[in-house]
Amino acid sequence: MDSRFNSGPGANFRQLSVDEFGTEFSRLWDASSKSFEKIEVCPVFVEDDDKSFDLFAAGKLAEAAAIVRERVLEQRDMYESFRSRGGEIRRFRVIGVPLTPYISDYEMNAYDAAASIGEAVRFVEESKIPASLQLACRDMLIFDRSQVLMHAYTPWGRLVGGYYSDEPRDVLLAVELLDSLDALSVATP
Repeated sequence: MDSRFNSGPGANFRQLSVDEFGTEFSRLWDASSKSFEKIEVCPVFVEDDDKSFDLFAAGKLAEAAAIVRERVLEQRDMYESFRSRGGEIRRFRVIGVPLTPYISDYEMNAYDAAASIGEAVRFVEESKIPASLQLACRDMLIFDRSQVLMHAYTPWGRLVGGYYSDEPRDVLLAVELLDSLDALSVATP
């Protein structure tokens, strides 16, 4: 595995603001028909004005779980539309063991809901990932194995933009990482 992702995206990646990231995501989602694959590494995702996360942080786990499940289930039509074009939706979540409360009490609700609407959710224990791949692991979205959106987060998990590339070498690196994680993944943590 090439270590170019270790220090950040290469020169072929175009930097995106948060708004540009959203626009690129929509464009790529609408244009893709074969696969939408996610790699999630960030230990916590924080969104502005996210009631479910605020409830989780306040210890109101049942209320938080209900809202996060509902938010994911609202994507049912979007997922069904993608799958009707022949597309496959897969997520690879890198986790530590034991699971953090954020993963076990909050995110697992989202993953269960996503699985119920057709997303294949797989887990990869961070300790099982070879050191050379750990350095390459970044949150990213891979569309039809031909285009990559890489997230850019603050250290505390707030999305601040990202990067886009359709350069064959960048895509190959992302797909190799994805395939390596797939070989290490399990259906449940």
